[in-house]
Amino acid sequence: MIEKGNTPGEYIDCLYQALGKPRGNAGAAVRDAVREWLTQGGDQALIATRHGVAQPSLSRLISQLREIDQLFGRAAEFHKSPD
Repeated sequence: MIEKGNTPGEYIDCLYQALGKPRGNAGAAVRDAVREWLTQGGDQALIATRHGVAQPSLSRLISQLREIDQLFGRAAEFHKSPD
């Protein structure tokens, strides 16, 4: 589960891999900002400003990552080892 300030970077990499490559430098900057918010926490608006991106872009990407995270969780149920 992803949550502000408490998500391992390696897990974020997996989620980003499921999204595909970012489009241009702006996409990469938004991903960097979201990574900071998920791993370190903080105020989205301040993080967006620091990375030179719009705060709504962060929110959209976080929503996409949450959807993928939920899909990963459902898929993991099928990979449990047999008793």
